[in-house]
Amino acid sequence: MSKTKNFDLIAECQIFGLNYKNEKHDVVVRICSLLNNFINDDETENDEEEDDLSDIDEDDETRKEEKRQLEDKKRELEDKKRQLEDEKGQLEVERRKDDERREKEKRLKEE
Repeated sequence: MSKTKNFDLIAECQIFGLNYKNEKHDVVVRICSLLNNFINDDETENDEEEDDLSDIDEDDETRKEEKRQLEDKKRELEDKKRQLEDEKGQLEVERRKDDERREKEKRLKEE
C-alpha cells in the first residue's frame, strides 16, 4: 500500500473515530460498516420523517373532515332557523288576522 493511500486510510479512520492497525481489509470493512450504519440511520430518520408527514397529512384530512361536518351542521341549523322564522312569520300573520277578526266581531256586537 502506498504511503498516500495509507495516509488516506489513517485520516479516514481518524474522521470516523476508528483505530488504524495497518490492516487494510479490517479498516475498509469497518468503514463500510460505519457508512452502512450511517445510511441505515439516515433512511430510518427519513422513514420517521415520512411517517410524521403522513401523520400530519392524516391530521389535516381529519381536520378537513371535521370542518366539513361542522359546515354541514351549520347549514342544517341555518335551514332550521329559516324554517322557524318562516313559521314565526306565518303565526304572526295568522295572529293579526285573528286580531282583526276579533276586532270586527267586537265592533259588530257593539253596533
